[in-house]
Amino acid sequence: MVKKSMVIELIEDGAKLLRELDRNGYPVEAMFWVDEPDDDRSRLVIASPDVISQSSMPGYQLIQKLLPALDLSGLELSDIYLAEPDSKRFQALLAFANNSNRINAGPTWFRKADAVVYRWSSAALRGQLNPPKSADELTAAWDTYRNSPGMNSLTLLIDANEGEFTLRVHPKHGIRTQAEIDQIKVPFKSALVRLGKPDVTWL
Repeated sequence: MVKKSMVIELIEDGAKLLRELDRNGYPVEAMFWVDEPDDDRSRLVIASPDVISQSSMPGYQLIQKLLPALDLSGLELSDIYLAEPDSKRFQALLAFANNSNRINAGPTWFRKADAVVYRWSSAALRGQLNPPKSADELTAAWDTYRNSPGMNSLTLLIDANEGEFTLRVHPKHGIRTQAEIDQIKVPFKSALVRLGKPDVTWL
């Protein structure tokens, strides 16, 4: 049982698990730690459309398989709650997290008074670059672009592997629709000028 006093190690455990779920192709709509309103514990809530189509069992089985290899500090399967994105319980936990006071706490997640949010939306952009660029190179190019005078662009979470990349909006900006994220395509290509204008194919 994870108590309300969340520690940085458990928060990082959640980030490691999310990266592995993404790598394994398990669709995560939203993911966050939240203190249960009626219980003295924190719960790592994961909403996935697969829970609707396949039930939660395959997701729990995958997580149970992934956890031992992740070198975690204390995250256990019993701390995790897999939910349907449209379920009443998930929506109640999401609302509880949403109403907490926001406190920025890191580049890939942010902390609130009663919640730590990794992802609030599955909306993302995926593409391929030629020649390939690393996630660090893409992040540096985007951050330079968005911090330029007169710019006020979103903070992006960027992952890249063997030429393919994924862009997501940082949770601190709130839930974003796919239509809103699609608007990042043009400025992102402008940011790539700093990397020699690699060819971009959107997937």
